[in-house]
This record gives sequence, structure tokens and C-alpha cells, in this order.
Amino acid sequence: MDIGQQQADAKQATSLIGQTFYKTCPDDDTAYRTIRVARNFATGNIQTYVSNPVWGNPESLGLEPLPPHIKVNSCNNVLPYTY
Repeated sequence: MDIGQQQADAKQATSLIGQTFYKTCPDDDTAYRTIRVARNFATGNIQTYVSNPVWGNPESLGLEPLPPHIKVNSCNNVLPYTY
């Protein structure tokens, strides 16, 4: 991958920060989850924060569907136990 492609990918990723999308639940077509893209303040990495299931119409709220190139890990916003 050349430098120009890496810069283009980084620019596209940073343009998603602060945006909220939705994804329909696979087991229930009437439910969806909201996905917020944000930067982790401690590490600087881009993270996705996933909500609990919500029932309704996400288009009425002005949300866009999640772009297919965004990887969503539903457990990346869970803090570990600190014993």
C-alpha cells in the first residue's frame, strides 16, 4: 500500500468521528442498535460504541445505516474489572 492510499484511508476514518449510525438487529427486524464512532481519549484509537436494542424507525431520527466497511465489535466499550 502506498503513502497516498494510507493518507486517504486515515482521512476517511477521521471524517467518521462523532457520527452516529444504526444497524438493524439480525434476530428482530423492528429493532436496531445505534453505533457512535469516537476517538478513545487514552489511546487515540477510533472506537465504536454500540447501544442496547431500540425499537422504532431510525430514519425518522435522521440516522444513516452503518457503512459496510466499518467493523463493529460490540464489546470494545466494556471496561475490564480492576481488582
